[in-house]
Amino acid sequence: MRVLIHPGFHKTGTKSVQLSLETLRPDLPKGIIVALQAELADLCDICREVSVSPEAPLVEVERLATERFALLGQAASLLIVSAEDLAGALPGRRGVTHYTRTPELMGALTRAAYTALNADVHLHFSTRGAEAWLISLWWQNLRSTRLTASAEVYAQEMAEAAHLDRVVAAVRSAVPQTTVSVTALEDCAAQPVLPILRAADLEHLAERLPPQHANARPDLGLEEVFLALNRSGLRDGFVRDTKTTILRKARRMTGT
Repeated sequence: MRVLIHPGFHKTGTKSVQLSLETLRPDLPKGIIVALQAELADLCDICREVSVSPEAPLVEVERLATERFALLGQAASLLIVSAEDLAGALPGRRGVTHYTRTPELMGALTRAAYTALNADVHLHFSTRGAEAWLISLWWQNLRSTRLTASAEVYAQEMAEAAHLDRVVAAVRSAVPQTTVSVTALEDCAAQPVLPILRAADLEHLAERLPPQHANARPDLGLEEVFLALNRSGLRDGFVRDTKTTILRKARRMTGT
């Protein structure tokens, strides 16, 4: 029994990975089960909560993960999990400035998989170059919060969070008996799911997929519009609804 966990990082093509895995569900061989962010909502919620509080215990994370893995993998030879919030909260939210607790969270998930399924665990991370990652992070928080910092200022403030390879190295130290692999988004941009399929011995299924670019940023100059809205004195609800409307129309125009 194997468990392949793809826990992010955020803004490294994870939505594209999940769309591809969802598309491929009907084509998967018997015994291969896929569990995505929506199916692990409660586990993702508690991982985010733990990442916000440096002192929060991980007992409940491990208990819930054990329960979920046992249920999902009871008839599986391979369980593939892809959910970026398993790594914790998106940096820039709720005071989180780094993936500080990701190594501990991976330890809890690895123990849970072994307890529930006596499984061999493979952790696979997606990373991204610091500059592109910080811009994508800024845009994500710009459109979903009242962020008022420019991209340049934000990149300086969040520079430490962009060292994703250091987090992966810390994970390797935290789970020395577990296989930990990593692929940069730049090396699989047209098909971010490819490293996951390769690790699952399903690479041949990639030919059935169109290129994926989920959650892309429309290149229509919306950044300055959203900054102006965020910096305005308008109430939160109005700003949120206005940005949602603008973004929906932009995506219709660009087909993204």
